[in-house]
Amino acid sequence: MVKIRPHQLVHRAHFGTIKQATNPNTGAPVKSFVESFALWAEYRTRSASQLFAAKQAGMEETRTIAVRRNSALDEQLLVKLDDGKLYRIANISHDDTNNYIAFDFITLEKSDTVKGG
Repeated sequence: MVKIRPHQLVHRAHFGTIKQATNPNTGAPVKSFVESFALWAEYRTRSASQLFAAKQAGMEETRTIAVRRNSALDEQLLVKLDDGKLYRIANISHDDTNNYIAFDFITLEKSDTVKGG
């Protein structure tokens, strides 16, 4: 069991989707990130063995965040972190315990869907 305290959730994770709109100046189609909701998150660091396992699985370009348990989380959503980069959700590990403070661990991989959105 991983110990996470609520005061450790200091980063903002913005969850949303990609919508296509029309640029009013040029009329060209433009893809942009549209936020559905945001959650406080903690960036999780990997141990040496976890780094090795991720490299073996071809997932070295991923990162993991922890957020408070939320039923709205879905693997179809995209995530924008504090660094402004957009990530796809590769996996959600839900905490199914009966604890009143439960956390979900979300594995993210970089997405090139929208640049700068």
